[in-house]
Amino acid sequence: MNKKEIEIKLALTIIAFSLLITITHCNSMQFQSKPLLLGIYTTNISENENTDGRYSDSLSSLDGLWELSLYENGVYIITRDGKHIAEGQCIITDNQVIFTDERGLLACDCAGLYGWEFDGKTLSLTNIEDQCGKRIVILTNKTWINKLEF
Repeated sequence: MNKKEIEIKLALTIIAFSLLITITHCNSMQFQSKPLLLGIYTTNISENENTDGRYSDSLSSLDGLWELSLYENGVYIITRDGKHIAEGQCIITDNQVIFTDERGLLACDCAGLYGWEFDGKTLSLTNIEDQCGKRIVILTNKTWINKLEF
């Protein structure tokens, strides 16, 4: 092997090694990172404030202690006073979340897109595009307090 061939092999080895380090670093970051919003959140809606004029379905009142759980596998569960109300899949991005109900007493048949802001303790959701009035009121009426991070 001449000097030129050795230099080429050395350069290719360095490039391959650099690529390997970069790929390994990116993959490890991917597995270490998790959506910021994972956890359990609570809010309390009282009868006096529960609809703000936006809810007129057959459920007479939304008052109670509400819990929103967001899991790493993309599942979310909403409970009211400990009872299952809705469950489905969610996709969380940098500043938005999509909720798609799959089952539950107040499950909706359409997906809802929401903006979110989280300060480390409280979560605020804002309706961007949702046709489900029940979900809009439940998710946006008040801020959610972080009860437990996953």
